[in-house]
Amino acid sequence: MLLTILLVASFLLMTFDVRGQNSGLTATLRTGAQSLTAPLQDASRAVVDPIVDFVDGLANLGSLREENRRLREELNQARLAAAEADSLTERVELLERLMNLPAGDFPQTVAEVRGGTGPLDLGLTINQGLEQGVVVGNPVVDENQVLIGVVTEALPNSAIIRLITDPLSGIQVLTQAGELGVVEGLGTADKLRLTIFDTPFDIGSGEVLRTSGTEAGIPAGLVVGQLTNDARTNGGGIETDDVAPLADGRTLTVVIVVQYGGAPIVTGTDNTTTTTTLPPDDGATP
Repeated sequence: MLLTILLVASFLLMTFDVRGQNSGLTATLRTGAQSLTAPLQDASRAVVDPIVDFVDGLANLGSLREENRRLREELNQARLAAAEADSLTERVELLERLMNLPAGDFPQTVAEVRGGTGPLDLGLTINQGLEQGVVVGNPVVDENQVLIGVVTEALPNSAIIRLITDPLSGIQVLTQAGELGVVEGLGTADKLRLTIFDTPFDIGSGEVLRTSGTEAGIPAGLVVGQLTNDARTNGGGIETDDVAPLADGRTLTVVIVVQYGGAPIVTGTDNTTTTTTLPPDDGATP
């Protein structure tokens, strides 16, 4: 009924408006009608506009989701590209530093780490081998000349390194007092075991252990690990697990093989085998 009355009133007002030329009673009635219907118009917009916006949002929801997915993919690709660029830059800088290191007393071969040797074996595979002068028994160090392992298998263009953290590893070391001991791996990346069979001396926390040079293939003076707690003599000897390796071989991408000494190399086929023994470098222990 209200709608019918408003429609009739609207037609009448339009008729009067056309005839009255916006003056007199017609203008007054029109102004009054507008004042009367304005709140109704505002109320209808308040109800209808959110519904229209909601329906429009539903119509655009699919395209917004697709656009959001596309933008996320582009962001992930950009992050991946940035990470790869940073990694490549670090790798190039590391290789440049290694290539510019002093030659030292023994030949050195820079090798890239291809990966581990297996989940149960604490070893690394590198891309340098016999053809590059790498032989079994060569020590392997990082850029700071910290010992990380020893070559246990050499192929023409690759080699396998046993890390010093491997339980099968044992490296002879010297303390600062000149006491001879053995550092063994415990299968973890942060601990080594030091055993000194006969010593009257305690060892203080922070002391650095270095290779003794008394075993074939490994020169003296390479850093192996550092004591994290005091080690006290007990019955004439020391045994402690508080030795931290100063390099984590599992995190390295590039290593240095020190060509010092070495073990016999066996080459040939199943029918013929030739054994060649490499002479140790000057100063090597036979």
